[in-house]
Amino acid sequence: MGAQEPHYHDTEYSLARTEPRGKGRLRWPRPCARFRRFHLPVGSGDPILSWLQVVALGLLQGLTEFIPVSSTGHLVLFPALWGQASPPLFFDVAVHLGTLVSALVFYAKDVGKVLGGVGRMLRGAASGEGRRLFREDPWARLATLLAVGSLPTVAIAVALRSVKDQLVQMPVIAASCLLLTGTMLIVTDRLERKREAGDGTEEADTRSGQAIGIGIGQGIAILPGISRSGSCIIAGILLGLERGFAVKFAFLLMIPAVFGAACYEGLEAAQEGIDPALLSQSLVGAAVALFSGLAAIWITVKAVQRRGLWIFGIYCLLLGLFGLGLLWSRGTLLAGVS
Repeated sequence: MGAQEPHYHDTEYSLARTEPRGKGRLRWPRPCARFRRFHLPVGSGDPILSWLQVVALGLLQGLTEFIPVSSTGHLVLFPALWGQASPPLFFDVAVHLGTLVSALVFYAKDVGKVLGGVGRMLRGAASGEGRRLFREDPWARLATLLAVGSLPTVAIAVALRSVKDQLVQMPVIAASCLLLTGTMLIVTDRLERKREAGDGTEEADTRSGQAIGIGIGQGIAILPGISRSGSCIIAGILLGLERGFAVKFAFLLMIPAVFGAACYEGLEAAQEGIDPALLSQSLVGAAVALFSGLAAIWITVKAVQRRGLWIFGIYCLLLGLFGLGLLWSRGTLLAGVS
């Protein structure tokens, strides 16, 4: 009697997969639809990822979510370059929640005051005192500006939702956008150096138009390779915000965006079903992302204060050029481009 075939179910992977090409060989990964099916054994108890992968992916997410080098660009480009499938959707959601918690912890006092400002602003709007609170209450003003800045981000995300899955199929897009991110970081750093320390708009003087501009920058980061933190910081500085406040506003604006995206993808992961073997790995990955995210926020804040954005820009340029060169040398430069 032949060996019983193991039972499989479908768990959706994203970005890339590897296929056999001859005995004992692996074929260069062919980018596929973000939620292309990938088979995993059910109930085996075996880890879906190795623990080294769990730690590495948690570090990658935590560091690149806040350091302006594009976490999505790395997660699109690295699997294509090294031929590894991307992690299950549930794990991806878990590490994003880990970075969300790191932002909440780092800016805990600010988040608490913003939430208080939201409550006062809602009561003020109901009683006709909204305009006065916007002028006189700095935290109600900041809460309103964060809400205003989130609107274009949501609009862009909805508008590009149908093409997002196609974009993450194309590593060449991620590599090219990393070049753009690197260039903008260097240019912004050079322009900001011409300003005196402390120059720029502070919280009390920030306008709705500036918040909208930063929100547009965050929305554009739906393109793989465009850094969400980087685009927000760049937009804030170019629109005249004082560099320290530009970083804080950027990271506070990221909180509702990351939370919304995690909830949306979390529902998809729940509908798929979650392999029990993945739960412990997701928890560890989220913890690694949390602590590395805290370190990344501190590094980014210090780098901006010391006018060090150019360092991240150089890194993005080098990674983008390396990615394009390696894709070209392997004949996969236009992989996924239809």
